[in-house]
Amino acid sequence: MKKKFIIILFCLILSGCSPKFDQTESGIMDDITFELISKNINLNTRVEYNIKLTNNSDYTIIQNNVLFGFINDPEEHGETTNPFRVLATGNRLNIKPGESVELSVSFSPTFYKEFTESEVRIANIYIVGYVDRLKEENRFEFTTSLALQ
Repeated sequence: MKKKFIIILFCLILSGCSPKFDQTESGIMDDITFELISKNINLNTRVEYNIKLTNNSDYTIIQNNVLFGFINDPEEHGETTNPFRVLATGNRLNIKPGESVELSVSFSPTFYKEFTESEVRIANIYIVGYVDRLKEENRFEFTTSLALQ
């Protein structure tokens, strides 16, 4: 009985010592960066952007989704809208620290025409994913801006 108690106590202590991921403390928002590689804006066919995601964190990004969108200029009452987000393609699993992935975003020019010239100078990049293990406590998400000029 005493051995069983010691083993259970030891297991509880070990489980309490496992480090938990905290995206605010880890700086993951600053450590995952996006860079515009190229753009092709053909208002007759498609609008395409190629973006590089770089994992500068200490964690392996085991799974993630990246969405690309624009924000309309504020209306008179200060409200902004984002009528669409496009899921980037070319993503992959297990992006190790220091690795980069090239992502592509492509959409119809009809969406692009809904925005003014000033609105398409900056894109909003929304990323949601997991680091190290596919567990809710390892989930992160944030939005960042990407200059398109």
